[in-house]
Amino acid sequence: MTGAVDRIRRSGAVVAARGGGWVSARHDVAVAALAHPLLEPPHAGRPYAPQRPVPLPAALLHAEPPSGVDSAELAASVAAAVVAELPAEVDLVPALAARLPAALLSDVLAVPEAELRPPAEATGPLADAVLCAQTLAATTAMLDAAAELDRRLDDPGRLLVATLGATLSSTLLGNALNRVLEHPAEWDRFGECPGHAAHVVAETLRLDPPVDAYPLVAGADLELAGQTVRAGEQVVLLLAGAGRDPDRYERPEEFRPHSGAVAPVPGAPFARLLPMARAVSVAALTALTGRFARAERTGNAVRAYRAPVTRRLLSLPARLVSREEVA
Repeated sequence: MTGAVDRIRRSGAVVAARGGGWVSARHDVAVAALAHPLLEPPHAGRPYAPQRPVPLPAALLHAEPPSGVDSAELAASVAAAVVAELPAEVDLVPALAARLPAALLSDVLAVPEAELRPPAEATGPLADAVLCAQTLAATTAMLDAAAELDRRLDDPGRLLVATLGATLSSTLLGNALNRVLEHPAEWDRFGECPGHAAHVVAETLRLDPPVDAYPLVAGADLELAGQTVRAGEQVVLLLAGAGRDPDRYERPEEFRPHSGAVAPVPGAPFARLLPMARAVSVAALTALTGRFARAERTGNAVRAYRAPVTRRLLSLPARLVSREEVA
């Protein structure tokens, strides 16, 4: 993946995509495109090329999350309860990264977790379906689950956090956990350095953002980095590539939580969901490293197929070593 992104970046600021439209892995282009008034995310009711089968509902694009979803205090309380139940041998995605957002949203939305989590997880491909057609079974399950949540929650903002918010939070937390497992020395720094969890999350947002590829559509003919983008054409911003742009970052491929590097932020609706994802991830890392002395990877990280937008994790097997074991 990194090699392909590097090739795209070396090919130019904005490169013609094989299937039509444009793609960029440059930080400066991402910043310019995200601020451009004629570029907007694809959504239902707006024609664009190439036409994809499941664009985001327009209501979700402009919805505001309900209050409380980004509460650090609530996230910390929920994380402590979830982490307390983790066994030593665990898959950190279903047991923590996917469960914690569902548990937090259960409290905020006043819906039992057992009733909220299954349809929320079934809508996991919602963001990815904008760029990549899903299987018939996955698409049917996704749309049925979204309709079920829409009827139950009866509010676009509540639906936004139950679907895309849960996926974004689970993906960011999973990516941060994966990074920490790759760098075991980071584990001890959580106890030594107050605020280390926030730095780990910030660096994960740069290297492994929960929105890896962010599509935009031109509302009229425009120029972007010297290329003419026609009305209706799609521009895909590779945000993980932009976060590793050597023209912007020193030692861009290295995981350096205290580097102070700032990641490019996706546009609507994901920007409004990042505070929730950050709160969930910081709380989970703090609770996990507070209870366990270290963690050891016991299997490969597995990512979803047909997930070009989120590259969401499905599995992250690990062994958690309690502080009592090493005392």
